[in-house]
Amino acid sequence: MITPERGWNTWHPVSCSRLENLPAGLSIVPGAFSEAESSYTQFPFDTETRLLEHESSGRYCRMRVSHACAEFELEYLRFDAWTILFRMTNLRPPREWGIRYHMLVSIGFENGGAMYETADGLLGRRDNYSAAVSYAGEPPYDVILAGTADYAGLCMADKGYKSTVSVQNAESAWATCRFVLEQSPQVCLAVSLAHDEGTARRAADRAAAEFSRWEELRADALRDYPCSTDGEHPHMTEAVSDIMAWNAMHSPELGRAYNAIAKSWNKNFGGWYFFFSDACYQIMLSSLSGDPEMAAQDLDYVLSAATPDGNFTGMLSPYQKWVDRTQPPVLGFSLWMHYLMSEDIAAVERAYPLLRRAQRWYLSHRRDDASPLIRLGTSATGDGSYRGTKLAAKNETAMDNSPMYDEASFDKASGLLEMYDVGVSSQLALDLECTAYMATLLGKESDREELASAAEELRFAINEQLWDEEKGIYANRNTDGTFGLTSPTSFYPLAAGVADSDRVDKCLSHIFNEEEFFTPFPLIAINASHPSGHENRYWRGRTWAPQPFWTYIGLRRCGRDTEAHRLAERAVSGFERHWTTERRSFENYNPFTGEGADTVDSQPFYSWTALFPLMWSLEQFGVTPWDGLFFGMLDGAAFSQKNRLYRGRRYDAVCDGSEMTLFCGGAEIFRSNIPARFRHFVRDDHRASVTVTSNAGGTVSFPGITPRLALVNGVPVAAQSTLSIPGGTVCVELYY
Repeated sequence: MITPERGWNTWHPVSCSRLENLPAGLSIVPGAFSEAESSYTQFPFDTETRLLEHESSGRYCRMRVSHACAEFELEYLRFDAWTILFRMTNLRPPREWGIRYHMLVSIGFENGGAMYETADGLLGRRDNYSAAVSYAGEPPYDVILAGTADYAGLCMADKGYKSTVSVQNAESAWATCRFVLEQSPQVCLAVSLAHDEGTARRAADRAAAEFSRWEELRADALRDYPCSTDGEHPHMTEAVSDIMAWNAMHSPELGRAYNAIAKSWNKNFGGWYFFFSDACYQIMLSSLSGDPEMAAQDLDYVLSAATPDGNFTGMLSPYQKWVDRTQPPVLGFSLWMHYLMSEDIAAVERAYPLLRRAQRWYLSHRRDDASPLIRLGTSATGDGSYRGTKLAAKNETAMDNSPMYDEASFDKASGLLEMYDVGVSSQLALDLECTAYMATLLGKESDREELASAAEELRFAINEQLWDEEKGIYANRNTDGTFGLTSPTSFYPLAAGVADSDRVDKCLSHIFNEEEFFTPFPLIAINASHPSGHENRYWRGRTWAPQPFWTYIGLRRCGRDTEAHRLAERAVSGFERHWTTERRSFENYNPFTGEGADTVDSQPFYSWTALFPLMWSLEQFGVTPWDGLFFGMLDGAAFSQKNRLYRGRRYDAVCDGSEMTLFCGGAEIFRSNIPARFRHFVRDDHRASVTVTSNAGGTVSFPGITPRLALVNGVPVAAQSTLSIPGGTVCVELYY
């Protein structure tokens, strides 16, 4: 459940511009009216919208919107748990006279309740909540009470700005405050909630009096906002956080909050929708962006999609339930990443039984007697569209129309594609491996052994059966023994720990081949040497975030830091182009031009696209199952990561190009003059340790520690807080 302290947020399933308080059911809905165009808007997301900073818990958010050639900045700032400051600032006056252009702010209760005027001003009531509105600066020229938020605006659009808008009734759910642009270039108001009118009124008045301190209040509201401000590709950490925060929503139908895949799709799907793999990524993305509370909400959303048969439903909406199929098994990895960041053992405990059921389902329903490898499939279960067909089986990849499956045969009797899938097999191996870590955490030793054995069986089979020796690459394989087309899923075995050094090298020759995958915006979703790579149609010649992400993770796991950096740098450069100028996070991109809007099949603000900036953020600070807590880059390039939440504490990682420093809660806890990647960092009450990978030696220091024992690669050295170490990979441990 969402706590009252973060009850204010942009929760609406479609709109980004309205703010809602979940406990009270109160909403603030800004709008604008143009006489010249006879039109009213509540600022839906469109091509002119710029979604700017959004603190994940709703403490502050800012966006830019347009209507009829006028541009506004909308800001919400949480003054306290129950009070919001709203500011609407005119940035670009419209062509028409300002008296004919009006800003409208509707405040009211979505389901029941009443807004009304008293001698003291605007008040509202629903159940045991009272609302009060106070104005800072110019008050509205009038207030319209009505049954809907858009009543006044639609009346003006119909009759013009000079018309008198009649009051529907004395007690209405909504109050619309009307401001004329000529005298109110900036609208400022405070909205407060309490259990009685007097407390709400006093709180709103007190907050309204603080608008003069706006910048100070804004800085305080953003004090925990994660950011990366220096060095190459700045602001990528904020990008991850902002993409997730703007897609946070509450579904009244489901009675839960979670991260939408893309808010703009909710209307098309009936108000809400769920795709399994997308939702799994959102657990990890929420956690790594510093919002473990929302990650837990996303996890519960995923778990609610478990079917009686054991699998996780591929897709859910009011219109569809794809219980006959699932999507790639990435929950184990995403959940383990969440645990590593947060130590949320309760999340692991909730998920573990359903995760194990889903894995058993995979191993019993998506294999044949000839191989332990995974085949994509479907069944006649349920009533989902395309069930029991090849199209449904392909849906299990989450790469819907990928040309990799064009020539694959479909066995209607078994409901399986006659092809062993390298991507899903690798993801399942990693899923099992991460679940084995969870089994150890939960003290389930027999489970751990079973999981480790199943993962190893898959890894062995991938190496034995899905390696195309002629081409030097992993690939899907038809049941007749022939290999299929290659895509970035050919590199997923690296993330699963399958490949030896020689095969990693051969994979690198494909990853970084500009005629195959290393397009200007990498990695193209199908080998560019194939004609389908130039169709520019969804998974047929576009770039999508999950594929380069898994490739990046694989390179990191294989210790190929230089190559991982190269991939991350080119990929984030492609993402950065639209993000910096338009604040767009497209569903997919043209791999050759980097355009996101050059096709009709690319939603402009998609959640899992945050995997692109995450790759760059992970170059500087973060966790992986193999690195633990890490920071720094091999080349020692300057960067800063601020307010990174790790296991309940705030960290700053700062490199000025010559010295790497780590702070926790503002206190310096580590320093080094080595250009390096620092892994497995630990500093607790008795022990401090770090593994340093570098090309040159130097010093590492743990300020404030007086050690009784110091070890370098397990060998005792003079016990002191600053130690000199050689280049290469070196483990430093201090005990005190």
